[in-house]
Amino acid sequence: MRLHAACLCLLASAYAQSDEVAQPQTSPTPTYGTTRTRIWSTTITSISPILWISPRVETYITTKTVTTYEPGPVITPGAAQSFPLTVIQTVLQSFTYDYHTSYAYTSGPGALESQISTHIGSVEETWIVTPAQPTLGVGGADAKFLPAGTTADELGACEGGMCDGVRVKEDQECVARGMRTGCQGQCDLRGNGTEWWCYRVWAREYSDPGRRMGRACWGEWLRFMQLNTPCVVGDVKMACDECRGLNSSWGAVFWDGPGYSEG
Repeated sequence: MRLHAACLCLLASAYAQSDEVAQPQTSPTPTYGTTRTRIWSTTITSISPILWISPRVETYITTKTVTTYEPGPVITPGAAQSFPLTVIQTVLQSFTYDYHTSYAYTSGPGALESQISTHIGSVEETWIVTPAQPTLGVGGADAKFLPAGTTADELGACEGGMCDGVRVKEDQECVARGMRTGCQGQCDLRGNGTEWWCYRVWAREYSDPGRRMGRACWGEWLRFMQLNTPCVVGDVKMACDECRGLNSSWGAVFWDGPGYSEG
């Protein structure tokens, strides 16, 4: 059985991807009473016609199945607990790569070659959990959280001159570091609406907007530090100075705190 250069490259990429998802964090995994399991699968098919040497059609089918073990509930009503809580969630990923190469020579019979490989790896995700009750959350007793599902794009256009005397509720950790406070998009709401789950993103995942959530600090010289606390009413998007407008040159390049070294 032959594998052409394109297939070999994809196969090498498959092994690389499998190696990447198989790197667990070293934090101990807390134990909770119940666990919710979510399973979803997706299949991607691409067809590439090769018209020069050895005319052929190559079909690549990738099936990804993800099983997520979500611990919970994490917050025990009436119990003495110190917030925020750090919780580890396990994700089991399975990739099946199916490579089909169909040859259609101008002379002689055609041929069909196939190569199937499956790779399984697990990764542990770190989530920071806080109560959904405003009196126990960030910003004090008067804080009102943004609704679950709120994205950064829904926080306004951040146009210059919008300074109207209403200031963002700056996080004291950001202030202490000489940085501003922004919202990356609201955290997940779980536990029947009683728990905010904010994902601690790794540097290599930062390009995915769906992985960035909660409040974070941003500052000059492209500084960034995730807070992993839920966004509150009045928050603006990252790199938005409500009196000057959006700082389009800002980027999360120099990280403070967790998330960079693991990536």
